[in-house]
Amino acid sequence: MLRTCWRAVPLALRVALILTVAAELCELFQFAIGSTETFLEWMVGMQGIQFAARVAIVVGTLELVQIVPLRRRFGAKLIAAGAIASFTASCLYFVAALEPSWLPSWGETVVAWGWYGSALAVGVGFAWIAWKKPVIAIVGAVVWLNANSPVSTWLYANHHAMLQHIGFVLHVLGTLSLLALAMVAVSDVPTGFVIPEPRRAKLGYRMLEHSMWWRLMATVLLILLTFMIAGARDSSAIAIAITLSSVISGVTFAWFAFGALTVARSNIVGVHRGLFVAAAFGSAWCGAVTMARLSSAYGAETFTHAFELALPVVAAVTLVLIAIGITKYAAKAGAVELAGKATRLIWLVIILQVGSSLFQYAMRRGQARDELLLFTLLLVGAGIVVIASTARVAGAAAEHVTEDVQADLPVAKLI
Repeated sequence: MLRTCWRAVPLALRVALILTVAAELCELFQFAIGSTETFLEWMVGMQGIQFAARVAIVVGTLELVQIVPLRRRFGAKLIAAGAIASFTASCLYFVAALEPSWLPSWGETVVAWGWYGSALAVGVGFAWIAWKKPVIAIVGAVVWLNANSPVSTWLYANHHAMLQHIGFVLHVLGTLSLLALAMVAVSDVPTGFVIPEPRRAKLGYRMLEHSMWWRLMATVLLILLTFMIAGARDSSAIAIAITLSSVISGVTFAWFAFGALTVARSNIVGVHRGLFVAAAFGSAWCGAVTMARLSSAYGAETFTHAFELALPVVAAVTLVLIAIGITKYAAKAGAVELAGKATRLIWLVIILQVGSSLFQYAMRRGQARDELLLFTLLLVGAGIVVIASTARVAGAAAEHVTEDVQADLPVAKLI
């Protein structure tokens, strides 16, 4: 029974809640980190995981709206509205961290209470859809609301270690209560019955394609601005160039994540949901870390080298996962040409990552500047080719969706 309920919960929502619990548990060990730089990098990584979880929660709650019975649909919509509001508050926090003066003095209070309001909507919505078990619904909602109340926030931010531990425990219990309520809500949903949505798959592939074209634009923009202001040696101009490119890159990472999750929701034949969900989490994490590193553009050197090695590796892995997912889809659909394009993309990404690793090794050994400059130009060119190839493969997958989904539907024969 528990296994059936667990599998009935939308995959994105399951993984998001589990990663949220894992991130909150990991924060319990932050006091054991001695180095300040390591501690801050740890916190940035945890924020990236939590942001990726919020992206998936938005998509998972939207999927929950579709599968719950009609009489509980209002509660699911309330959950989705709260999840979207919470995601918006997270984005505003990133903007405030970029430059605190952009947010008015009263803005932080409004965002904080908006956060509490979104948590209230999520808790009431989950209690609504799980009301067939009133005791579990009430207890779960109360635990969640206590974990996301101003009192819990005060405990979480308190400097006393014991109070902070209590705040961490409340957050973990609140997330686990949501998972329990979701399992109760979908306990009567038939498993194994899905409705293919080719339009949703096409939309997801188009989102992947457009996000990569915008990322290509951000890369080219950074290169052009760097060459334009290199001679001036103006630190403020360099900061503006880095900020503009990083903002576009961060947005495109989040856009890419939403596209991958949209494809995973389509339920069309050949789509491996796990690959696309994993790629979405990796891309959202990269976007959050990219935005967190923007503080270095304004003189704070703390985050300049945060995840300098891990960030490109995770970004490359997300592209490989998407390419593998498209390859599996193309093989199932019999699209030989599309499968060939996706396979070539996998090798391109691997070759680029190997070259990037060699470049990092050469820098650590202090190779000649001319050799490093040539290597840098080759890597930039290869990166542009990989980004453009990913966009083209995603676009080709979107073009192919409407051709093959209908062929997999059952056809009646007259005997």
